[in-house]
Order: sequence, then C-alpha cells, then structure tokens
Amino acid sequence: TQHELINNQDLLISAPLIQEAALQIADPQVRYMGTIGGNVANGDPGNDMPGLMQCLDANFTLQGPEGVRTVKAREFYDAAYMTERDDNEILTHISFKVTKSGYAYENKQTANLCWVFIDPNHHSKGLGTKLVNYCLDTLKRDNQLNVIQLETSNLTFKFYEKLDFKIEYIKKEYWPNNDDLYFMNMDLI
Repeated sequence: TQHELINNQDLLISAPLIQEAALQIADPQVRYMGTIGGNVANGDPGNDMPGLMQCLDANFTLQGPEGVRTVKAREFYDAAYMTERDDNEILTHISFKVTKSGYAYENKQTANLCWVFIDPNHHSKGLGTKLVNYCLDTLKRDNQLNVIQLETSNLTFKFYEKLDFKIEYIKKEYWPNNDDLYFMNMDLI
C-alpha cells in the first residue's frame, strides 16, 4: 500500500522521492488501501506516481495469459486512461535503478480539460470559444490549480493556442484516422 511505501526505511534511503510522492496521495484512508501498482496501472493523468515512474525510468512487469513482459514507464502511457496493459494482464512488478543524485517532488495541481464538441451546423459562431472560456474561468477560480492540460489534434490545436495553451508534445499519427495528438497545457502560476 501507499502507507507501506511511506514507512519503508529501505525505500526511504534508496528512493526518498517515492515517499514524498506517496504522502501527496489523497488522505490516510486511501493510502492504507491504495497501492502503487493501482496508481500507475490505470493511466489516470491525475495520479502522482505515473509521472514519477517515468522520471525514474522505471520498468513495469506485466503478466497475462500470453506470459510475462516488461514495458518501460515512458512507453506505458498512451493517453488519459489508455495504457499498453492489455485487459487480461496485471501489473506485478515495478523496478528502477537507484540514483545517487538529488531529488525533489513538486505536486502540480492539474485539471484536465476534456473534449469539447460543437455541432458542425453551429461552427464559426463563437460557441466553442464561449464554452471553453466558461470552463477555463470556472477552473481558474480554484486557487489550488497550477496547470490546465488537454489533448487535441492537429485539426484543433490552433484554437487552443489562441486561448494561451502551449504545446507540450506531439505524437504523430496517434489518432485512429492518423491525425496527430497534441498535448497542451496552460500554466496558471
């Protein structure tokens, strides 16, 4: 459990960053029940451990009917809630090399702006801008948020650039119709 990670003295010595991240997760009740495997396996972009595992260049061991395989954390996440784990596999092991360098963990309070669609019959009327600005204004009133992020495509990223979103990265031919994935964010601090 996350509680066991927090209190594991060997882990505290070899990877104190894990303890810092585990202390940020929800509340004590969740930390007593939730595991690091569950935190990383479902691909929730709001979870703390997936990003940390990528920074640590961790490897995930997956086991299923076809056998055992290892996937690098940096290759495990496809998009929000979409991972390389097959439905019939479970995450059985996480490994990473212990680093001798310094560390720091910063928990950015992040909101995800999910898909916004306007009926094509109502395009070019400013409705999309009004709807997204309403969502952004609502999110900005939450003084604990540091970042708003979203996923879009090469067809719509310029719309979000006009609203001050910045491109974080692009995955070529990601979507089923071979459009590119644009991961964008807006810093609020």
